[in-house]
Amino acid sequence: MERLRSFSSPRLKVLVVCGGGCATAWMLVSRMHAEIPDLDVVDVRSALDLAEKEAGELNVDLIITTIPLEIAIVPVVLVNPLLGDGDKLKIRETLGLESLKPGIAERMEFVKGRSLAYLLTDETIQYKVPVKNWEEAVSSSCLPLLQNGAIEERYIGAIKDLLKQHGPYMVISSGVVLLHAMTGFGVKKVCMSLTTFSTPVKFGHQFNDPVSLAIVFGATDNHSHLKALIQLSKLLGDQSLMNDLKSAPSREELISLLYKAIQIIH
Repeated sequence: MERLRSFSSPRLKVLVVCGGGCATAWMLVSRMHAEIPDLDVVDVRSALDLAEKEAGELNVDLIITTIPLEIAIVPVVLVNPLLGDGDKLKIRETLGLESLKPGIAERMEFVKGRSLAYLLTDETIQYKVPVKNWEEAVSSSCLPLLQNGAIEERYIGAIKDLLKQHGPYMVISSGVVLLHAMTGFGVKKVCMSLTTFSTPVKFGHQFNDPVSLAIVFGATDNHSHLKALIQLSKLLGDQSLMNDLKSAPSREELISLLYKAIQIIH
């Protein structure tokens, strides 16, 4: 009877929210599908288009967000997009659950689009770029995508605006920042760049500063970038690899380490 009850119980409805661009939100969704299949993600929204009354109308059990939110109608849990063990514990405690079913690394139905190997190329990887502050770091990291026509100048400004408005939530792990803005805003095609800095720069994050490695991500819609984003989340979850990339002694070694890691993931 207990087994039948667990199979028949309804999945908990969740709304996922991020600052402005939804790259971190979709990365979080990919982790949730693999780690907490009991949660049913009913929608993904930016904080810009989320109002308190809308949250109530959605009839969700929980809002999981990558930035601080103040919403009284629905319980809110602030987590890291990579969904660590502490984040999963917060979700369980908020929902009053002793446990959530362990995840199975299942393939998500919406996974499609370009892979990391296609997006991270010789022209979009930069090594030991000198920068003085976080704003210069954003501009320098976006430069390859601006030069190859993948993004417009306004996309860079939108990234900076989001960081000023919501704080350094894009610094998603120790020394690593995932820079992005609104889907389709100044983005001409799905794109990505990777940059390491000659001197680590502070973004203002309490725990993950200073930043040595920046990834810029641009998407034209909510679907074509998901394959690359899910692959990226797996790479970012490998702290040993991230440390190796940040300390690579040459550009050639950086690219070699990155491509070897991409070939392993699915």
